[in-house]
Amino acid sequence: MINSLANVLPIVSRQPTGKAARRKRMTLIAGFRCKEGIVFCADSQETINVDGVDYRMSVQKIEPHVAEKRHISIAGSGNSTLIESFIIRAQRAVDVSTASSVEQLHTLLESELRGFYEEDVRLCPDEDKAIKLFIAAAIRPAGYQAWVSEGIKLRPMRAWELNGHEEALYRATAMRLYAQDMNIAQGILAGIYVLTIAEETSNYVRGPMSVAIVRENGIWMEESAYIEGMQKRLADYDHDIHRLFLACADIGVHVHELDKIISDFGKAATELHRGQIDRYISSLSLDDVMSRNDPYPKLPRGSLIEFGTFGLRMDHDPQHMEATRQRFRRLQIIGEGGPIKWSIHCKCGNEFVAEAESYRALWELRVFICEKCGEQHNVANMRIEDVKLDS
Repeated sequence: MINSLANVLPIVSRQPTGKAARRKRMTLIAGFRCKEGIVFCADSQETINVDGVDYRMSVQKIEPHVAEKRHISIAGSGNSTLIESFIIRAQRAVDVSTASSVEQLHTLLESELRGFYEEDVRLCPDEDKAIKLFIAAAIRPAGYQAWVSEGIKLRPMRAWELNGHEEALYRATAMRLYAQDMNIAQGILAGIYVLTIAEETSNYVRGPMSVAIVRENGIWMEESAYIEGMQKRLADYDHDIHRLFLACADIGVHVHELDKIISDFGKAATELHRGQIDRYISSLSLDDVMSRNDPYPKLPRGSLIEFGTFGLRMDHDPQHMEATRQRFRRLQIIGEGGPIKWSIHCKCGNEFVAEAESYRALWELRVFICEKCGEQHNVANMRIEDVKLDS
């Protein structure tokens, strides 16, 4: 949890009898380091035990706190009151801080953690005072980092870590999914998959899930609708991937049978992937495409999106995509003033290039003569595809 409890939703019908609730945060938060940043995925449930009965509460866990260029996000498991107390201390300290680097923020937060243990933890009347914190920080554009609390110290987060309801199954799943070169989108998918497994196998982990992306330009929250779409995309592949996995390891399957299974899977996965991209594109407006400022790429790099009366759609043909890119490059050369090279193909078979500093300068020269046959070539007859592109 980052801020105070919100949207409290008891799931059981029995009401508290007046005794103080034991608020121990039974939750799950997954963190993954990626090539371009750090990803945190969290569920939204907290368990409160009153008179031996567990009550479930919906909680926002990783919403960032912003103080000018300084962003921090804190999530934890353990004693809820103490976690909230440290969050308040940390936010207040960051609000008045002049820290201009991640290292300075680390020093500040570790100092606050020491004071927190000397004061808040020491005075807390609860028997169980154990907490474990994930702390992410970013200073635009100086950098970013994530730390894990170990008593009064903050150490850098490892390649992947879980916090909270850490069953061996969830750790094994995170370990299998992690890759050193994974991008942010794959890090989010890995976190969502770990939490989905936990949601299916535990009473202490429940959605909706929240996702935070930590980069040098700040800490960003992913939209809930997009997270639900990512969950659906993972579910679409789950059954067929496990069937393929078992078939590959089954030496009772003929080689030609396995080849067909792999081929069928490849075709089905490609069509499914295409459909998922197209559904996402169709959900956007032209204004969405032109003004979106996502913290990580959600579509393939270099994608070409067409728009018209049909709405928006993506071109998936690589040859057509390359031809369209080249056409745009030629138009850019003509429109932005060059330099420009006109590739001239004479009827006599001679090919030569007319060059100028800009299209306007080329137009002023107007006529170019073939040295081989003397035929004149007028700029007015130049086609867009005749603009020569440097390799």
